[in-house]
Amino acid sequence: MSPLPRTVEIDTDQVRIIGTRVMSRSLRWLNLVHCLSVKTGQETKLYSGSSLIDMYAKCGAIDSAHKILACMPERSVVSMNALIAGYAQINLEQAVNLFRDMLVEGINSTEITFASLLDACHEQQKLNLGRQIHCLILKMGLQLDDEFLGVSLLGMYMNSLRTTDASVLFSEFSNPKSAVVWTAMISGLSQNDCSVGALQLYKEMRSCNVLPDQATFVSALRACAVVSSIKDGRETHSLIFHTGFDSDELTSSALVDMYAKCGDVKSSMQMIVTFLGVLTAVYVVIQGGLSEGRLIFDMMVNLYGMQPRADHCACMVDLLGRWGSLKEAEEFINKLNFEPDAKVWATMLGACRIHGDDIRGQQAAEKLIELEPQNSSPYVLLSNIYAASGNWDEVNTLRREMREKGVKKLPGCSWIVVGQETNMFVAGDKSHHSASEIDAVLKDLTPLMRENDYVVQLDFFGDDEE
Repeated sequence: MSPLPRTVEIDTDQVRIIGTRVMSRSLRWLNLVHCLSVKTGQETKLYSGSSLIDMYAKCGAIDSAHKILACMPERSVVSMNALIAGYAQINLEQAVNLFRDMLVEGINSTEITFASLLDACHEQQKLNLGRQIHCLILKMGLQLDDEFLGVSLLGMYMNSLRTTDASVLFSEFSNPKSAVVWTAMISGLSQNDCSVGALQLYKEMRSCNVLPDQATFVSALRACAVVSSIKDGRETHSLIFHTGFDSDELTSSALVDMYAKCGDVKSSMQMIVTFLGVLTAVYVVIQGGLSEGRLIFDMMVNLYGMQPRADHCACMVDLLGRWGSLKEAEEFINKLNFEPDAKVWATMLGACRIHGDDIRGQQAAEKLIELEPQNSSPYVLLSNIYAASGNWDEVNTLRREMREKGVKKLPGCSWIVVGQETNMFVAGDKSHHSASEIDAVLKDLTPLMRENDYVVQLDFFGDDEE
């Protein structure tokens, strides 16, 4: 390790010590800076002490940060904010206790204080705490339009699956809204399976002449991929090109994914810059897709030495599952050097449903339920596997288990883009303006489908379980 810069050794001015925060990712560098600050009496001074707290917290050395705070003759909002931000990442309860200490000691909280606490409320179980913080923010009269605070509030509600609350909050922000706020809302909707709403909001953002950034484009492209809107995807691609984001790796990868999932494999192949995009595109290809997918995955690992992520592995499981190679998919998952996430198990479960493999399907469903206990999808998919094999006792057992755990089945939905309009259809909903015409066409098509041996696969979890 290199010695400390000569300027730091001979000049103990606190500004220069604070300037060494650029080295904060190295704990050894930070320890040297700390020693120097102790020798020069800077440790207990307001700004240098707060800076050390901030750096220790960012390095994960939260105990050291706390000790420095205890040595300081007085606590400031800067030092408390730094420690709260550090604790919020590892121990939310302790962060809240520090926040209470701030209130008791009469230290005024700032937008940064609340943003740190809200960022830690990223799970549905912490929604009540997040709402209490929101109420306190309103009571203190802080500006919700502040980018730190507004985005943190939106993120808290989105992570708690409260998209309606987030939408109401977003509508209360004053205009013009910044690109950061727009992007937070669009990204949240996209991640919460509200892709149609995300796409509509993206168009509204453009109509307000707000220039999207990289994160906006990625979220919009994901929404286009989910709803298979190739027209919106191409328009977004054009804007990406004109704004100079086409060389960005994340944006390019999102373009690959969008074109592949919209069925335009040719454009997807032209855009490929990551192996994940390759795998996503390959499984759309009917001829030779399995062998090509295996080859590309092996090249990624063995030739280029890249460590596959969960997304890569989910693509491989999907590829194997589409070709009916469920045993190979199972072996592939078992050999992973990390714990498979929900996406991997959901992909495996979907493949088991298609091919009627109830044994492997049950194993995948159990893993998925363990990871996402309130997700109804594994129950529904597994029940369809059991029902297809005539195992009605297991279907009834799953229904009873859902009732006991309070798991609610979300109604199925689909959508299609016609002209400039995205039409969404929800199971049991007859509110579409063309519902009667659609029903008439379906009645005409039903006998034709039967003549061609097409049988609709029913969902054996009906609305009676709602």
